[in-house]
This record gives sequence, structure tokens and C-alpha cells, in this order.
Amino acid sequence: MSISTGSSETENISNSEKVNRLSLVVVALLLPALLALCAVVPPFQSPDEVDHFKRGYMLSRGQLTLHPFGPYDSGGMIDASVEALIAVYSNLPGNREARVDSKDRLKANSVMWTGHEIFSTAPGTSYYFPIIYLPSAAGVLLGKATSASVLKAYYYSRIFSILAFVSILWLSFRIYSPPPLTLAILGLPITLFQAISTSIDGLALALMVLACSIFAHAMKGGALNGRCTTLLLGSCLIVATSRPHMLCLLLLPFLIPRARVQKPRVLLGGALATMLLAVIWLAIALTITVDTRVKRSISTADSIKYYFFHPLTFLDLVSKTVDVHSYNLWTGFVGYLGWLDTPLQDIVYYMWLITLCAVGMITLLWFLRCLIKTKSKHAVTVQFTIFVFVAVSAALLVFFLLLCTWTSSFPTALIEGVQGRYFSLPALALAYAIAVQLLATPKWLRLSLEILLLTAAGISLIAMTETLISRYYI
Repeated sequence: MSISTGSSETENISNSEKVNRLSLVVVALLLPALLALCAVVPPFQSPDEVDHFKRGYMLSRGQLTLHPFGPYDSGGMIDASVEALIAVYSNLPGNREARVDSKDRLKANSVMWTGHEIFSTAPGTSYYFPIIYLPSAAGVLLGKATSASVLKAYYYSRIFSILAFVSILWLSFRIYSPPPLTLAILGLPITLFQAISTSIDGLALALMVLACSIFAHAMKGGALNGRCTTLLLGSCLIVATSRPHMLCLLLLPFLIPRARVQKPRVLLGGALATMLLAVIWLAIALTITVDTRVKRSISTADSIKYYFFHPLTFLDLVSKTVDVHSYNLWTGFVGYLGWLDTPLQDIVYYMWLITLCAVGMITLLWFLRCLIKTKSKHAVTVQFTIFVFVAVSAALLVFFLLLCTWTSSFPTALIEGVQGRYFSLPALALAYAIAVQLLATPKWLRLSLEILLLTAAGISLIAMTETLISRYYI
């Protein structure tokens, strides 16, 4: 619930004209920035993007689940030309000295569809509900339909992913004007970098914003019609089944007051069906997936059982991991680009530390000030509690899942595989916990926040462009 300050200005901030203008401004700023970055970053430079693009290709041919083949991990059939294109850029990840030259570009442009399909593994994507790969699959289908090169089909997939990302955000902000911290997270270098890839990070983040916006809209007192109900259930399902640490998001539909819903029985039935479908999908994926990338000393099931019954041991490991890797987690949260091999300038990380702290403190103080004055303290407190629960649960689940599926040794001193970008979605939940919409702040405060956020995002974009050009071409 956004908090009214009592003034005539803030009581009318939800009018459609202001909301539409903000939505258009966000699109007008994001879209050209993302397309510019898309032109700079070579293919397959996001972590695991190779497997994500393969999964998109597999979906384009109707394959919904992955399966093992002989001694190989889970995967599916792809055109041999996809592997040929991947090979052109395979020397870039992890090799800071490698560059893209004119020979590479000519070779990549010459890769055409062969019509000969081969089995290729992509076990890390086997757990994810396939619908999130629709933009990538659409790019492949368009490339094949127009007899374009494989490289062009790849870029079609990128463009469709960017358009989906921006469109979902535009829709979200029309439903509920965004909290300032949400805009800050969208301006982070890692958000922009992942949004231009064919991986699923960008879409998952946009769908998380959509789910939180609809929930906050309902808690504010807005009516939840059939369209919003469908969007809420769909976004919760896709996020929870593509980012398993966000499973707690499936609780949101159950927590909306019945008085806010036009058809409460439909919402309840849909929420139950969504939760059941998510559980069934994850159970099937866990059962059929063969993933031998990490050799573990005990099974995942035994690991889950042990740490579930020894929560203090788990929390101690979380504390030690954060203590040892705090700087890496922070830089990863802001943006450690490429395959975690392309850091930005130190000043960018310090700038975002100051920016996020400033925006967070300003909105928190304004939130507390307005909370004292509002007559709807209960609703505001409920929204705050729910989103904080989602954020904390999701953050802890990141550590728990990596401990039980990715950490090789048992017992272990630290949890392995934790990356800062995994906490973008929990951070978004915290942004919506502080129930202050950008349009609900006084004009002077709104202008100050806008200048701060635009300055930080602009400096980041310039630094990213310089870093990426230097990393891949000079």
C-alpha cells in the first residue's frame, strides 16, 4: 500500500496521466540503452548463456523437457550450426586477452543452418519451466523462417528478450508506480547486462516487478480484476519455476485481502493450481535431470536432510560465506560482467554503494514519516511484513540450494557458487516492502531522487560501454 501524505498533490498521484508518463519515460530511457549495449556485447558473454540459447532452440522445436543421452548429461537436439557459432566465441570467456576481430565476425556471419541436428547438453537449464524461453525461441523461429544466418537468429532472440523485458516493466509501472529502490535496481549494470542476453535473468526480474506491482496495487486498495489475476498468477509461476529460490513468491496470491478481488474464488483456485503446477514441474525436473557437472561427496537429498535438521550449522555457513566473499558478492550484485571476468572501475561500485544507501535511507525515512500520519497502518504493516519475509526467505534459499546442490564437499567450510546477481530478486522484494511510490513523494523529493538515479545510471552506462569495448575489441 502506498502511503498518502495528506496533501492534495500526493492524494492524486495515481491518476493515469502521471502513471502513463512515468511508464513511457522508463521505456524511452531503457530501450535505447539496452539496444546500444546489445550492439557492443558479443554473443554468449553472459554466464551460462550458451546453454540458455540452446534451451531456447530446443523449445522452438517443441521440446519442453531435457533428457540425458547415453553417458551425457541432460540436453536435447539442436542444429549443428548452433555449436559452430558458439565455437567462434568460445575463446572469450575467462580469457582477458582474447578479442573479437574481423575474422571472427566474418566467420560468425557465414554460419548458416545445416538442417542436421545433434545432441547437446544443457543440464543447468533443465530445471526451468520452458515458457520463460519463449522470446529466445521466437528469435530462432524468425531466423529460420527468413533463412537468416544463425548469428542473426541469435540477435533476433536478444531483441525479443529486450522487448519482452521492457514491455513487462511498462505494464508493471502502469499498474503501480515503482518504488525508487526498484528503479535503482533496474539501473544497476548487472541488470542492464543480463537484460540484453538470451539468458533468463532479465525476464525473471521483470516478471518479479510485475508480480510485486500487482500485489502492491491490491494492498493499496486497487481492485484485482481478471486480467490482473491472470498476470499475477502467471508471473509468480514463471519466476518461481525459473528461479527456485523465489518459491515463496507463490504465497502472494493467497495473501491478498478478499475484498480487493473481483472474483476471490477464481483467485484462490488459480493460486492453488499455480502452486500445484510449480511443485509438479520441479518434482519432474529434479527426477529426470542428469547433471554431473559437480562431483559431490553426498547426495542432494542427504544434504537437504542434514541441513534442514541442523539449521544453526547452515546459518553459521551463511555467515562465514558472506564474511569471506562480501566484496565479491557486492561487486556481483552491482555488476561483474561477462563470465564473471570483466569488472567495472572501482568508482562504479562505490558510486552505487552511495546511491543505494542514499535512496534507501531517503525512502525509508519518508516511509516512516508517512506511516505515522496514515490511517491505514495495518495494511501498510502487512505489506511490509510480507515483502520482508519474501526477501529474507529468498536470500536464505539461495544459500541453502547452492549448499545442497553445488557445494562439492561435506562437511564444508564455505558455501560454493554464490554470486551477487542471485540477490537481485530478493532486493526487489525489499524495495516493495518500503511502500513509497516515486510518484507519491513531494515534487522536490521526487526530482532529487530522479536526478540521483539518472546520474548513477548514466555514469554506469558510460562506464559499462567503455569497459566492454576495451574488454572485447581493443
